[in-house]
Amino acid sequence: MCIRDRYQRRVHGDLKKRNKHAMSHHKIVSRNPFTLEVNQEFDTESDDQVRQKIELAHKGFLYNRSLTTQQRKERLLRLADVIDKNKRIYAEAIVKEMGKPITEALGEVTKSMKHCQYYAENIEKFLEPEPFKSQGIKSYVVKQPLGVIYQIVPFNYPFWLTFKSLAPTLALGNSVLHKGSHCCPIVSQHLEQLFLEAGFTNNEFVDVRSTSQQTEMIISNQLIRGISFTGSTRAGAQITSIAGKYVKKVVMELGGSDPVLVLKDADVKKAAFLSAESRLSNAGQKCTSGKRFIIPEEMYDEYIQELLKVVETYKVGDPMDESTVIGTLCEKNSLDKLLEQIELGLKEGGKIILDGRNITEEHLKKGYFLKPSIIECTSDNHLFQEETFGPIFAVTKYKDLEEGIRIANDTKYGLSGVVIGGDVAQAEQIALRIEAGMLYVNESQKSGAEQPSGGVKDSGFGRECGRWGLEEFANIKSVIIKN
Repeated sequence: MCIRDRYQRRVHGDLKKRNKHAMSHHKIVSRNPFTLEVNQEFDTESDDQVRQKIELAHKGFLYNRSLTTQQRKERLLRLADVIDKNKRIYAEAIVKEMGKPITEALGEVTKSMKHCQYYAENIEKFLEPEPFKSQGIKSYVVKQPLGVIYQIVPFNYPFWLTFKSLAPTLALGNSVLHKGSHCCPIVSQHLEQLFLEAGFTNNEFVDVRSTSQQTEMIISNQLIRGISFTGSTRAGAQITSIAGKYVKKVVMELGGSDPVLVLKDADVKKAAFLSAESRLSNAGQKCTSGKRFIIPEEMYDEYIQELLKVVETYKVGDPMDESTVIGTLCEKNSLDKLLEQIELGLKEGGKIILDGRNITEEHLKKGYFLKPSIIECTSDNHLFQEETFGPIFAVTKYKDLEEGIRIANDTKYGLSGVVIGGDVAQAEQIALRIEAGMLYVNESQKSGAEQPSGGVKDSGFGRECGRWGLEEFANIKSVIIKN
């Protein structure tokens, strides 16, 4: 079977095939991707157990809905306090299950804490009734909860991507049925304990160890009123199809092949630094990381030399070592897929500038490591057209600005993008022409509680964070009163 066929089988496998290895014999296996030792095994749950958990989450919704805004605010602040107190425990669990460097894992946990604080600080403002003019003597809009929100979280940010949609969901009065990644069941277990410790003892947060075969059963349940999904475009499309069948609200943050467009007046050292920062965070396992690097042809050679210098400073190693900058990939399937993508990209004419496939250090040979790789290719190359979820730079040249913008937009994805230039006003205008949900000028991709997060095209729809994230799973109810 050729590389392309194997890749297509992997990409287009259905949800059942995605987790077959990790959930064989109804077991979820937590494995350390650095040592390859098994951390722990968990049983998946039967259909009856899953239904029971949905019913518990519904009871949690009824309780959370009954609370005052002030009570929900206080509970979010207690969540933040518990996260802060136990942040080292949570960070080490993330490292041991998905290979993120400990410094990044601590940052992820701290970001989740601040997210809870943000919604606690803004909940009253976000939920305040909004008056509007009508024929009545009084007219206003209120935001009310929907019910149980089914949250499906991937492996790459198991803590942050839980709280990213969960904090506004709970602030509004909904409850959450949480399905964590099969790679991170211990993190999910810590999340359950975290909520109990923070006083969420009425099933406002319920973790479920379900299988992909149970997805439709869960979504079809009348108590499930919305689905929040972060993950691949293929899986997102399948979940959206099921949700549409049962008329359920969905928010989808899906894959990306984000452009980094360097303008001719950019500082080349700054461009190289931001490119590396954008691509190599979390070993490239980030939906919003830069993946396609579009460089002016007259700057290209100098840019490549500067990029090589910067990349050399990124230490690859034991993710528990605080000096490590790039840890492992999450699992063997992730590594195998990236190796296949590199091979296919080279067969389609790509040229290796830096080859990260050869691991020579003895202490790295056992783990799921891929070092940074830089591959020169044309914009029609597989590496430019598909998402690469790892430390691969796909670089190409452009002759004039219009060609650069065309290349940046020549993708089915539209999650985020970066524009780097000396003239900030010009760079801003160019950023507005990039077809994506989040654009950054002279900055690598970062997200925050106050910033709406989401994409367009095959990168999904709906928004998380800010007041926009709170409104996604709200009943926006209009009330008109006459005598």
